[in-house]
Amino acid sequence: MDLTQKSYKYTPVRFWNLIPAKFVLEHVKRIFRGVRDSNPGGWCFTGRPPSWYIRKRVEVPFPSDKVFAVYMNPHMRVYECRAEYVSDDDDMCPINWRDRYGRLVWKDISLADSVEGSAEFRAEPWYNRYGDCIVFQMKDEAVVADRIDEILTIYRSAIDDKPIGYQIKSVHALIRRIGLEGLACESVSTDDELLTVSISGPLLAAYEEGRGTLSRRAGYTTAIEKSGSPAVQIPKAELAPAYGA
Repeated sequence: MDLTQKSYKYTPVRFWNLIPAKFVLEHVKRIFRGVRDSNPGGWCFTGRPPSWYIRKRVEVPFPSDKVFAVYMNPHMRVYECRAEYVSDDDDMCPINWRDRYGRLVWKDISLADSVEGSAEFRAEPWYNRYGDCIVFQMKDEAVVADRIDEILTIYRSAIDDKPIGYQIKSVHALIRRIGLEGLACESVSTDDELLTVSISGPLLAAYEEGRGTLSRRAGYTTAIEKSGSPAVQIPKAELAPAYGA
């Protein structure tokens, strides 16, 4: 007999509190690994559901000074779910969590908490070192990818389907094949050495790598037109890939 059936048979309120348990698992705020010394492994998932049951058919808002904890065994089967008093140092952690669990393995944070400074749109190409690609958008709008080939993708506006930018992929593969000289207009030496890159450089190099079909020609022409005439300055240090070239 599983937890659902036994809870329903012996403690109906515990059964109905599987509903807030489901909410916590879908909106988890903290995950802890290592629950019992006698049973290696095990997990604790915590969060704060909007409501819970305190008596049969009595649903009330979940208290702000408590956290709801869902416990799983090493085989990922729920064996307990309950409210707990919160820790003084984190209101999404159960009290004494540092002594009770092996370690905190995941903590939910908002996107706003993970970045610094103010958000502002810049119509400038930038190098994404995790994807080894150059990204450029003329407008701050959601985009739909129009893949031209393995190097170029045109960004089309999700609002009116007009081209508003592009992505140039495999930048370091291009550098290895044609060298920085093939991409650079000139080198500018300052306190932080800059490599002045003409975006048309990698676009032309990528176009020459593939077949000259009409669709590719149209895609690359669009990208070059959207680049504009001024050269783009990219700090040389920013061209380092995240995981090796």
